[in-house]
Parts: sequence; C-alpha cells; structure tokens
Amino acid sequence: YYQGPPVMAPPQYAAPPPQRN
Repeated sequence: YYQGPPVMAPPQYAAPPPQRN
C-alpha cells in the first residue's frame, strides 16, 4: 500500500464501486 492521499479509492475491493445515480 502506497503512502499518500487516495487518488480514487483505497485498494480494498478489486471491482469498481456501484454507480449510485
């Protein structure tokens, strides 16, 4: 895990988060 601010999302889940529209 790299030290720094999360660019998009923390590397916890491989699949992308569901788009809640």
